[in-house]
Amino acid sequence: MVTTDIKLTHELHVIRAHQLHYTSLLDDFAQHINFIMESSNPMLNNSRFTDENRTYSRDTMRSECRNLLIEVERLKRGLRMQQKRLTNVMGLVCSFSLLQSKFDGFNEFDNFRCLAV
Repeated sequence: MVTTDIKLTHELHVIRAHQLHYTSLLDDFAQHINFIMESSNPMLNNSRFTDENRTYSRDTMRSECRNLLIEVERLKRGLRMQQKRLTNVMGLVCSFSLLQSKFDGFNEFDNFRCLAV
């Protein structure tokens, strides 16, 4: 494998690691949104607030949480598309490396590295 191929492979793996981290951040964010949506606001138990205010606040909070969850799902769909693209690029790099190794003299170590991607 040529030095530039190794650098490219390393960069692709770094991108994959960032995607995995981003996935976990989105999942955590969705869990927090669900918690907020399902929990009542203790401040609204104060006698200064009417039932109408409580209902309005609760409904508004649930509506905004649902909007946030829709956006999180949109971001997850975009992330899945990017992950598929990255998988395709990694496959192309691997195929190119295998093809190059056939012309340069087959090296079993290069083949193993490609399969590990």
